[in-house]
Amino acid sequence: MMGSYLGGHTPVNTLTKQYHKLLQECGLPQIHIHDLRHSASGLLLSMGVPMKVIQEILGHSSISITMNLYGHVADGMQDAAMEKMNSLFRKEGTNEM
Repeated sequence: MMGSYLGGHTPVNTLTKQYHKLLQECGLPQIHIHDLRHSASGLLLSMGVPMKVIQEILGHSSISITMNLYGHVADGMQDAAMEKMNSLFRKEGTNEM
């Protein structure tokens, strides 16, 4: 929901037209507005932002909604997390534990 400069609500079709016009002017690919939410959540996860914070930013009523939609992104980050954990226990200057 977007507010208008008159204090009311901007109709969705007006917002969509303005958005696609802006993408075209900037030479960017035409993607759906809703895809921006998915991109933002993925970027936030990759930056290490906790899922609970992402849930609040996106306005989901429960963490389970956020986990169901974006949990696959978090799953892909497990290898990196384990590598960080392993690096805590490696002997300095080696790959040995």
